[in-house]
Amino acid sequence: MKIVQICFLCCALLSSLVQLYSDEYYWMITKLEPIFAGQIIRIFVDQNMSDGIFTMKEIGASSDPKINDIIRILIFDFGKSEKTKTELLLRILLESVYDKSNSEKEFNNRLKSNKTGIETLFKNIDLIESYLLKSKIISLLPYYRDPNYYPVIFNEGTRLTGLLKKETAINYELNEEIIQLIKAMDILDLKDGTVLCLEIMDNTRDKNIRNLAKTTLKKLLDK
Repeated sequence: MKIVQICFLCCALLSSLVQLYSDEYYWMITKLEPIFAGQIIRIFVDQNMSDGIFTMKEIGASSDPKINDIIRILIFDFGKSEKTKTELLLRILLESVYDKSNSEKEFNNRLKSNKTGIETLFKNIDLIESYLLKSKIISLLPYYRDPNYYPVIFNEGTRLTGLLKKETAINYELNEEIIQLIKAMDILDLKDGTVLCLEIMDNTRDKNIRNLAKTTLKKLLDK
């Protein structure tokens, strides 16, 4: 009981400090224990998303960002009603950390140091609602080349083609995820993706996506 009380008091104190020293968000999230980092992220979600967005970008701009704990917090520690905010923060974090403007060596080092967190995203992609966040996650899958996670592509593809059959207008965010799925199948040379390419071609309303799926289908069949 005393431990619980101490943790509660520490979190309350941390909340007060965060209000006073907002320019230290980055340091607090990356250097403190996960329980305290979670408390800071809770403040972002409940009170100050603008500082949260700024901090996620700051983390990505750092020389060696470690985001495994932050990923876990954003995926598991918030309720359904908070998903829009937490998924936005997570997407901005991933986009900042895995910026293609980084050198190849730096990009690969970031993939390696945050492998646990990224694998958590692969394993729990069904918990995510944002098409744009899923797009970013799927774009990282080819870099790991782990066959254990290839079903993510096919499961998401099946789900999305089902949605395409029902849509009455083009959904550009959904289309972005489909584009990343097609690119992943191409990069990974997933010959089992031929059926999915055909499904996408048959059901999409977007000419560019149809052409991309057609090109990838031809590559997969020719290999």
